[in-house]
Amino acid sequence: MVHRFDQRALLWLVLVTVAALVPAGATPSARSAPGPRGSSTSDSAYWYYCPAGLVQTGTADSLANGRNCSFWLTKSFPLGGDAAPALNSTAVPGLDVLPVWRRTRGADVTVAVVDTGVDDTSTDLAPNLLPGRNFYDGTGDTSDAAGHGTVIASVIAAPAGNGGYVGIAPEARLLPVKVLGGASGQEWSGQAVVRGIEYAAASGARVINLSLGALNTTIPGMTRALADAQRAGALVVIAAGNDGVDLDDPRYTESPDGYGLPNTLTVADFTTRNDLAADSNYGARHVQIASLGAALWGDYPHNPTGGYLGGSSAAAATVSGVAALLFGAEPTATAAQVRRAIIVGANTSVAGLQGKVEANGLLSASGALAALEHPDTTPPSAFDSTGPAATFRLGSPGPATFSWQPAHDAELEGYSVTIDGRTTTLAPGMTRIRVVLRRGPHRWSVSAYDLSGNRTAATPSA
Repeated sequence: MVHRFDQRALLWLVLVTVAALVPAGATPSARSAPGPRGSSTSDSAYWYYCPAGLVQTGTADSLANGRNCSFWLTKSFPLGGDAAPALNSTAVPGLDVLPVWRRTRGADVTVAVVDTGVDDTSTDLAPNLLPGRNFYDGTGDTSDAAGHGTVIASVIAAPAGNGGYVGIAPEARLLPVKVLGGASGQEWSGQAVVRGIEYAAASGARVINLSLGALNTTIPGMTRALADAQRAGALVVIAAGNDGVDLDDPRYTESPDGYGLPNTLTVADFTTRNDLAADSNYGARHVQIASLGAALWGDYPHNPTGGYLGGSSAAAATVSGVAALLFGAEPTATAAQVRRAIIVGANTSVAGLQGKVEANGLLSASGALAALEHPDTTPPSAFDSTGPAATFRLGSPGPATFSWQPAHDAELEGYSVTIDGRTTTLAPGMTRIRVVLRRGPHRWSVSAYDLSGNRTAATPSA
C-alpha cells in the first residue's frame, strides 16, 4: 500500500514541535521541512511524469525518469504531477528553462547556499561543490544533517550527465555556507546568519540564496549584511516564508526584508495545483515574484534516491537557479538588472497571482532572459518636492508633513525619503509622509527609483 501525506500538514507539525522548544517567532529557521525519498516502491505516488522533451533532447541525465526528472524545467507539465499526461489534460505552467539552456547553463557563476550546509559526500553534487564555511558552530564542517540545504543546492545547480538530479543551472558553482544546525536545521544564531551573508558576498557569489527567515523578529545586523551584498554586486534571493500572511500589512515584518533594495528578490510559493500555496506569504510590494515550490525533488544526504522539499524555500531556490543562468548569459549584468529581468519577464497569465506579488506572475526563465537583453537604463522623470525646504527648523516638537510631485516611469517602484539620515521606502502611489520631529534643525530629501535601480532625486522646494 502506498501511503500519501499532506506536505503542508507535515510542515505544520514540524513548526508546532519547534515552537514548543523555542520562544514564539524567535527562529529564522529553514523555510520548509525536507524529507528523504523512500525506496522505489514506497514513493512512487510522488513521482512525476517526465515529459518526453526533457529526456529525448538530452537535457536531462541519462537516467531521467519519474524519480530523477526535474519537471519544473519544462514550459508546462500535467496538473499536480500526475503519473501520465493522459490522466489529466490540464497543464500547470513550468519555469521554461530548457530554451535558456541553449544560451547558458550558468557556467562560472557562484551561488551561495546560506542554509543548513550541503552534503559533501554527494557524488551528484561534487562536480559543482566548492569549499565553504561553517558559521553555525565555527568548525570546518559544512555537511548537512537536516537535508534542507542539500535539496536547495540540488534544485539550483545539480550537474547534468552523471545519472542524478539536474538543477536549473547545472554548470554553476555551489558555495555552501552553514548557518543553521541540528538534525532539523532549527538551531541558529542571528550572528551566524549575518556573518554567512557577508562571507558569501566577500567570496564573490553572484547569487546568495536565503531559504530562511523569521516573521516579526528582527535579526540584528541584517540591514548591514544586505547592504554589504549590494556593494559586492550580489543578488540576494529570499524565501517569503510559510505563514500565509500579507507582508504588505504593517502588522507583519519579515527578516530578512529586502524591501526597497535593488539587489533582492523575495519569492512566494506556487503549487503544482496552479495557485499560490495557502501557507505562502505574499504582498505586491514586499514579495517580488512567485515560483514553483511544491515538493521539488533533489539530492538528499546519505539517501541514494534523494529527497524532497516544499514551500517558499524550494521556490526561492528556483529563482536563484534562474538568476545564475542570467548572470551566465550576461556576465557584466548588475544584480539590479537581473532582478528587473526576473520581475519583468514573469509569466503573467496566472490569474491567481495578480496583485499577490510585484511581478503579478510566475517565474519564467525564458521571459527573464528576453527581458535581460533589453535593460532599462532610463531613470524616472524629474520631479519637485513641495515642502518643506531641504533644510528647515522647528520651533517646537511636533508633526511635519513632507510632500512631492509624482515622478513618472513605466517601471517606477517607489520613493526613498530620507529625514535626518533615516530612510523610509514608500510605494509609488504615495507622495507624502507625516512624521513627528524634535525641536531644532532638520534635513530631508526624496528620490524616485525604478525596477533597475535607476534613481532621480527630487528638486528641493525653496
